Amino acid sequence: MHQDAAAGAARPGGQAGHDGPAHGAEADEADAVGHGVISHPWTSPCCHGGPALAIIRGAAGGDRPAQGREPRMPAGEARRTGRRGILAVGLAGLSAPALAQGAGGFPSRPIRMLVGFAPGGATDIIARTMQQSLSEQLGQPVLVENRAGASGMIATQEMIRAAPDGHTLGWLVSAHAGIAAIQGRAMPYDAVRDITPITMVAQLPAVVAVPAASPARSLPGLIALARETHGGLSYSTSGPGGWQQFGVVEFGRRLGLGLVHVPYRGGGPSVQALLAGEVGFSFATPPSVHALLQAGSLRGLAVTGPDRSPEWPDLPTVAEAVPLPGFQAMDWYALAGPPGLPAERVERLAAAVHAVLAQPEIAARLRVLGTLVAPSSPAALGRFIGAEVARYAELAQATGIRLE
Repeated sequence: MHQDAAAGAARPGGQAGHDGPAHGAEADEADAVGHGVISHPWTSPCCHGGPALAIIRGAAGGDRPAQGREPRMPAGEARRTGRRGILAVGLAGLSAPALAQGAGGFPSRPIRMLVGFAPGGATDIIARTMQQSLSEQLGQPVLVENRAGASGMIATQEMIRAAPDGHTLGWLVSAHAGIAAIQGRAMPYDAVRDITPITMVAQLPAVVAVPAASPARSLPGLIALARETHGGLSYSTSGPGGWQQFGVVEFGRRLGLGLVHVPYRGGGPSVQALLAGEVGFSFATPPSVHALLQAGSLRGLAVTGPDRSPEWPDLPTVAEAVPLPGFQAMDWYALAGPPGLPAERVERLAAAVHAVLAQPEIAARLRVLGTLVAPSSPAALGRFIGAEVARYAELAQATGIRLE
């Protein structure tokens, strides 16, 4: 059994917590942008540093978004860039009237947003940052409900079983694709067909973080510590099968390191373990460690995105700090509904989320947390998730990642 997977199975998280084809040529539909989105200093709304959304200040009533089709790219380039082409298109087919009361008086009661991870992790923080503004856009209370467990699968299953009326939504994260890639047909649901995509919301790089007392004061120092640690240096994640585990396994594989996976029930518990010195390091989400880095309780060594973070400009990227050209590890956060959700309600919900993300104060709050705002059309999100499952399946096969 792969060392990472064997250790992860025996540690206190079990299977709980979180927190493809080429597709450029598929996007022939006219994905004209309908609402403004504040652009983020990171280079791209996608994980591989591709073209940013062609919108700068639409929310403020200034620049209008560029219109047109999603750029084509050669099939080989589309495969190499993975996510890059899929979400460069923003808000397809979502018109301003979608923010008006929908047909049949939708929504007619409070909307539940299910978060599959414990409070305090990135998914929970992003959901609660948007909660009040989304309630105002929809004219009904939006309730954030935590259903931690099984790397988000408990919440996703509850969402899938809900009535397809738009009053129960679920947050999907990269583990949605990672678990599906590992388990395949053993999954209790199909990660692509059994959901209704609504919109991508955000993407995040990680901060490679260590406890303040760690002797590692740089990424090369952390690598040296890992080589010296008998039995392998431990790292925490918000659960098995997610981007953190895939990212660290790839990091260790390319550097020849023995690393021990310790999964927890969400990003909050994972960070608490790091803070307590129970593990040696973590690929931690910026929202979950921002205040701790500011306070000096944790130390950041690098970021896993394509560029340096504007919040921590002194932290190098992993690819800058060590000889790992092109290395990136990014998480993503999206909203989905049960299968069979009517298209007009999907449009209503997506337009409301896009309007929230276009608000300067919301964009600023997310940006301070290191979040890259990345809204998409429902169709683009669907293509993206399918490509992610394929990408993770290839990586799982190459590295031996297992959930057992």
